[in-house]
Amino acid sequence: MKNILITGAGGMLGATIANKFKDKYNVFTTSRSKNINISILNHLIFDLEIDEPQLLIDWSKPDIIIHCGAITSIDYCESNKSHSRKVNLIFIQKLFKVTKKVKFIFISSDAVFSDSFSKDYFNNEQSLKNPLNYYGKLKLLGEEEIKKNSDYLIIRCTPVGLNMNSNKESFSEWIIN
Repeated sequence: MKNILITGAGGMLGATIANKFKDKYNVFTTSRSKNINISILNHLIFDLEIDEPQLLIDWSKPDIIIHCGAITSIDYCESNKSHSRKVNLIFIQKLFKVTKKVKFIFISSDAVFSDSFSKDYFNNEQSLKNPLNYYGKLKLLGEEEIKKNSDYLIIRCTPVGLNMNSNKESFSEWIIN
């Protein structure tokens, strides 16, 4: 059975992926806090800004890494560029220094594109990348780093849905509330 490491399991997407895969793979998850609403035996409190990636690799021995961990607040990234850069980019650079033989699935964002498209046009892999904010710039730089260093899959998405973590509120829940 393959080992899958999922960073950011305290978030909406990471928690959902962990719950979907927990019966099919050896799932290892991380989050900044222990307040997560998933039943995974192999969970590690891990701060992407300060903790060393070698700890994750030694602990989980992953065949696949699904990197959901990130600072996703556009406003926070704009106001806290140093912190955001450490979490959203420098962690990836450090991770690739300690492992290269792992399938890497990177959760990116549609924020790597500008917002200029017509009703008949949707962005795709060949579309011009032109981030309008620091968050989008960091995600694009992360994509470029991943392309240099691994067997990868990049998923650009805007997760919309309900958060499994009762301590957090998704964008959809914020609108409803």
